[in-house]
Amino acid sequence: MTTPLISRAAESSFMEYINVYSDKDQSKKIGIANGIVRLEYFESIMRQTLRASVVFADTGKVVDGKTIVDGLPLVGEEKVEIKFKDNNDVTLTFAIVTGKQIGRAHV
Repeated sequence: MTTPLISRAAESSFMEYINVYSDKDQSKKIGIANGIVRLEYFESIMRQTLRASVVFADTGKVVDGKTIVDGLPLVGEEKVEIKFKDNNDVTLTFAIVTGKQIGRAHV
């Protein structure tokens, strides 16, 4: 007898950390997990790739009295380490180098 698969896509995950390293000075890193607004994680079996999209609130005065975007600064080629437990209780840990897409939204 087989066990039915129950979809858990609507449940949230648990974020342990997201660390962003300065492109210019690798000793400068900042954890942004507490400011995460949205994390989207995609895996492709056709292309053997993964993609993560992160939206975070940059509240300011975090890096040398500046915002994260200006203090590191974020230029679009930073190393990012991510560790989270997905909604199937699988822990995912990986490090990536970001692409060139840096979006800013001022509220």
